[in-house]
Amino acid sequence: YLAVLSASHQKDYAGIEKYEHIALVNKATQATLLSLLYDIYTEKGDTPKAVAYLKQGFEMHSDYPFFFPRLFDYYSQHGEMAEVEDIVMKAISRQPENNAYKVALNILQLNQEKYDECIALGDSLLAVNDQLAEPYYNVGSAYFNKALQHYEQNKGNRNRRKKTNDLYAKALPYIERYRSLRPKFERRWAPMLYTLYLELNKGKEFEEIERIMNSASYKTGKKQ
Repeated sequence: YLAVLSASHQKDYAGIEKYEHIALVNKATQATLLSLLYDIYTEKGDTPKAVAYLKQGFEMHSDYPFFFPRLFDYYSQHGEMAEVEDIVMKAISRQPENNAYKVALNILQLNQEKYDECIALGDSLLAVNDQLAEPYYNVGSAYFNKALQHYEQNKGNRNRRKKTNDLYAKALPYIERYRSLRPKFERRWAPMLYTLYLELNKGKEFEEIERIMNSASYKTGKKQ
């Protein structure tokens, strides 16, 4: 382990490869070493090897907090939703009371367009802890997307506007609450609030969001 650590500081990849498999035999440092190897091969640009160590770390040490979020993000960013679902369900089966895994499942439900399931799980998470930001975003987004779907799927229905606005109205308090918990994440909440305030005829609130979205900091993504 110390040989790999020393080689990593010197970016001596030959030295790392010489000792990494021997070092992994030691269970006392195994989880730490697997996370180090992921960082080493990510920095080197060897993504397949880095991800392989990430998967190995998750399989062998699912309770170690390093591996799961990185695997989740990697597969999500590459659109590999079957892999995302696999690791989420494995994680929950191993630690059914872990709220971080349930939040990950809630995100997955939103991405899979399982909106009713997303709303139900999100509300159950918020009933236990109303300071969790992500479920507010997930549930609000689920209602928002259901509104868009309803409007598109009922073009011949004269009453489609009312049902659409009812769904927008349900989305609004969740996205507003998400904004209050994550004020710096404008690029997530501002576009939805822009539409919600516009469609629900909230002029004062709409003007504020419009100013935010027209600001230089929003357009460049940099804080002034």
